[in-house]
Amino acid sequence: MRGVALSIESLALRARLYYGWVIVGSLAFISMFMGGLMGLNYGLFIPHMARDLNIPHTYFGFALAGRSVGMALSGPRLGRLLDRIGPRRLLAVAGLIGGALVAAQSLAESGWQLIAITVALGLIGLQGGINLYTSVPLAKWFVRLRGRATSIAFLGGPAGIFLFPPLSQWLIESYGWRTAWVVLGVVCGVGISLVGVVFLRRQPQDLGQLPDGAAQPTASPAPGAPPPTHATEFSWTRQQALRSWTFWRLVAVFGVQMFGFSTMGIFRIPHFIEQGVRPEVAALALSAEAAASLVGGIFAGWAVDRYEHRYTTFISFVVIELAFIMTIFAHTTELTFLSTMLFGLGAASSGVNQNVLWPAYFGSAHAGAVRGAALPITLSFSVVGAPLTGLVHDLTGSYLPAWWVACVALGAAGLLLVLTPRPALPKAPVQRAG
Repeated sequence: MRGVALSIESLALRARLYYGWVIVGSLAFISMFMGGLMGLNYGLFIPHMARDLNIPHTYFGFALAGRSVGMALSGPRLGRLLDRIGPRRLLAVAGLIGGALVAAQSLAESGWQLIAITVALGLIGLQGGINLYTSVPLAKWFVRLRGRATSIAFLGGPAGIFLFPPLSQWLIESYGWRTAWVVLGVVCGVGISLVGVVFLRRQPQDLGQLPDGAAQPTASPAPGAPPPTHATEFSWTRQQALRSWTFWRLVAVFGVQMFGFSTMGIFRIPHFIEQGVRPEVAALALSAEAAASLVGGIFAGWAVDRYEHRYTTFISFVVIELAFIMTIFAHTTELTFLSTMLFGLGAASSGVNQNVLWPAYFGSAHAGAVRGAALPITLSFSVVGAPLTGLVHDLTGSYLPAWWVACVALGAAGLLLVLTPRPALPKAPVQRAG
């Protein structure tokens, strides 16, 4: 395996290919496989598992929250490890463990087992959507082209949404939900591990390259000469970022967003089915969501490299708000498809924007440490959202009260984001005489 990895690396360098684009393609495949490890397809399993195991919806909410708790606990440590050793070895191990945990869902007999499995998934960092394994490497390999690279890598997420919900539904109908979990765990876990160990590298400097594929400078520039072609940026340390009010405002903004996503994420499919939409139609609607995500990710990558990051991210908040409202009123096939497509458009553009906004505000050298410091807090919001939504459904028979609260919260978070510009550089420490 090591020989294969070295030959791929040497072939790319001999062809004068910037290896960052290999990283981008690899992360796209990894994101696709992550979609099968209890991603949006989890919602398709809930009606069957709830019926067969006699588990209330609240347990599934706590299971989703458990994943966030696990990631919150491991996030700071994982971020620093990604800065130091890169994602290659970490994903090689996490992929196999994550696949085994998802396959272990087939053995579940009670609610606490579901929660234990999702906590373990969070502890190894396999949090779907925005996660450190994909965002930190992109921040290190790209600066000037970060938006474009992020949007391409993000295409793996929609590909996973397009592939795994219909596959999951077919497996459930053909072989049962227990067998479906085993197949998904093996395929996705091995896929993540193989792609990670063969293709991923820590940073361009390890291969004698510069971010964005810029040429190495051969000498110091002469006075008055144009600046080098590669982009430069100031990188905040974790301690400097924690002392910035901008950091905490972004934590609040994206924490509220995590709360909103967690209220709706796995419960949309059961909601559609309760409204009379057939399960196979709901699965196809998630495939339509994937197609919309492709459009949203590509457009966001184009826009974020050209316009102010907070404004492009705010637009994604507006689209997500519309998706929530359409989901609340969805009771027909047409409205179901419209709501999922809006959700995909908004979530994809938000994911690309957020992965670019954090390093744009705080730099890339310590991106893992900075994002790792933010994760425990932002994820704590989702810990509240999913169980609360499940409890509301168990008490009232409807998810709508929780979703209306999320709509109001998302609106407030979007306004706070607009009022949060890029932070001023931290002041250098004052040198005392003598």
